[in-house]
Formats: sequence, structure tokens, C-alpha cells
Amino acid sequence: MTSGLALRVAAEVLATAPGPDVALERATRVGVQTWEAPPERVLPLLTPLGEKAWAADWAPDIRWQAPGNGEGTLFVTRSHGGNETLWVQQTVDAVNLRVAYTHLRLGVLLVELSITLLPLPEERTRGEVRYTFTALSERGNARIAEMTEQHFADVMRDWERALNHFLRTGRKLDAPHP
Repeated sequence: MTSGLALRVAAEVLATAPGPDVALERATRVGVQTWEAPPERVLPLLTPLGEKAWAADWAPDIRWQAPGNGEGTLFVTRSHGGNETLWVQQTVDAVNLRVAYTHLRLGVLLVELSITLLPLPEERTRGEVRYTFTALSERGNARIAEMTEQHFADVMRDWERALNHFLRTGRKLDAPHP
């Protein structure tokens, strides 16, 4: 990320920060998935453009593509309501089988996402998906409250189903991306 962009993002985060009377929430959710392909086939599908191949509503707007493995790529996604989320792909590690992202919805949430892959027998992969949500406002607190353990488990199940469908068929499911 360029220093000018980093400064602009920092300024916007500070400008939308709540007053000292608002207690901000933080929560971590971890899910485990099993994918029906080896890690070297799964890992590229966990990048912004790789995910676009299998996730029904995933449409990243790449603002800056990092050279090489893509670490540092900056992109934006939009919710159905038109809200933008700014993403930075922090890690793409083919040796240690790990990807990581940070994404920011201004005035709402800062989210850290990491996915660690582990090879399994029979050309399968175990994925540990870890999200850490940090509220930036009362709206962020509300979003964290909505992300119950059960809701997160449902999202992980849908994600696993969509990725495995693509691995088997080469096509997306019609269900929206979580």
C-alpha cells in the first residue's frame, strides 16, 4: 500500500472512531474445513482472483496488484447495499501453506483473516479458517453480535460446500458467497 493511501485510510479510521464512552467489541471465530483436493490446488483458489472462480457473489475490484505471489495486493469488495470493504492480501505462503488478509469496512469493522492448509491423505486438504473481528463503532459491535458461533459455523459449511463443488465440477454454485 502506498504511504499516501495508508495515511488516507488511517485518517478516515480516526475520523470515524467512536467517543470514549463506547466499549468496542472484539471476537475470534475459527472454523475447520476439508477440501477435496491437495493444498497446491486449493491455495491459488484462496486468492482474490482465485476465489472469484468459485464464490458466487465474489467480485473483487483490484486497485493495486502486487507483483510475484500477490502479497500486498489491494482490492475492494461491495456488499449488496453498496458498502465498500477495503482488503489487503498480506500473506500468500506456498511453502507454509498459508494465506492472510486484513479488511476494513470504514466506521464498522477491522477483520483479520488467516487460512492455514494441512495436507490430508487421499489428496485432500484441511483448512483452518480464523477470523478476528474488531469493532470500530456501535455498528461494528452489532455486526460482531450477529456473528455467533452458530452463524459462523453455517458460513463455514456453505463456504466448504461451494469450494468443494468447484473442485469437483469446475463450476460455481448459485448460492451467494458468505
